[in-house]
Amino acid sequence: MKHILLSYCEYGASITSTAHIHARLKDAVTDGQLPSETNLLALADALNAILDGMALRSRDGIGIERLRKMGRAGERMLPTEMG
Repeated sequence: MKHILLSYCEYGASITSTAHIHARLKDAVTDGQLPSETNLLALADALNAILDGMALRSRDGIGIERLRKMGRAGERMLPTEMG
């Protein structure tokens, strides 16, 4: 679960809305990867904002290493994995 941002960015997944991320986070709760008390909508909004920002910065020409650092910073917003 911790690599959700980098996987979406590095593998070219088409994330067009918070709804896609929200659905993935719901699956993560069901699978025990995230605590059930996680505010999924707020987390999905925040992660989507980071992905949008990364896309804009990429278009501005910043390098891949800087984008990876942005993604890792976003990953730290995720609750600690369970189990």
